[in-house]
Amino acid sequence: MHTIQCSEIWGGNEEINTEVCAGALTISLYSKGTDGERGGDIYYVSLCGKEMLTRIAIADVSGHGKAVSDTSHWLYRSMVSYMNDPQGNRILQDLNNLVNNENKDALATAQIITFNKGDSHLHFSYAGHPPLLIKRVGDNGWERLKLENPSQKANLILGIFENTIYDRESVVLKSDDLLFLYTDGVIETRNPAGQLFGTDQLIDLLNEKSNGSVHAIKTTVLDSLLEFSGGNFEHDDVTMMALKVM
Repeated sequence: MHTIQCSEIWGGNEEINTEVCAGALTISLYSKGTDGERGGDIYYVSLCGKEMLTRIAIADVSGHGKAVSDTSHWLYRSMVSYMNDPQGNRILQDLNNLVNNENKDALATAQIITFNKGDSHLHFSYAGHPPLLIKRVGDNGWERLKLENPSQKANLILGIFENTIYDRESVVLKSDDLLFLYTDGVIETRNPAGQLFGTDQLIDLLNEKSNGSVHAIKTTVLDSLLEFSGGNFEHDDVTMMALKVM
């Protein structure tokens, strides 16, 4: 397991299958491009100097595999340069304007979450990205963590319009609460008949298998996707993170 140190920034767009400890969160991460060691998906984890704030982001550049790996690497480097802003929605706004001004061919979805160990608040923002899934201690099942009051014409994919508004909302987490972050390559996995795996099937799977460790949850989803697809991820890059509050 890799332990994120104070003020450390960790991530990239390389193929990876590992466990990470970041402040009050344990993370099990899997990411793979369709045709090489780097793909269009991005993962990011950082921990502030006083170990109070853990920030996590995933992004999905339009396209997949080697064809967009350079763009995703550029976006990751840009993301790192903006991550000191305490507001995740402002980071998305800055990244969106940067993409519009400097890399007009790029389109990407993204989500940024920040967990404050001091008050147990999880702040989250989306840029056209599938909402993360949450399983609270004592609840019967997993659910989508959606924005409750999204602004009109807000939260669009990065690279569509300059000065897009990105909302930020928060929830309070407790010890042993679980989160699952993913790119759309997970839910758009197809079986040989062309059927999509889909979000509902993902939630059903998590409801059946969410009593294990974050490693077990990630492995269960990964094995199920491989079985469903017939053993390959040729359709898109695939990235997933299972998280647990310690």
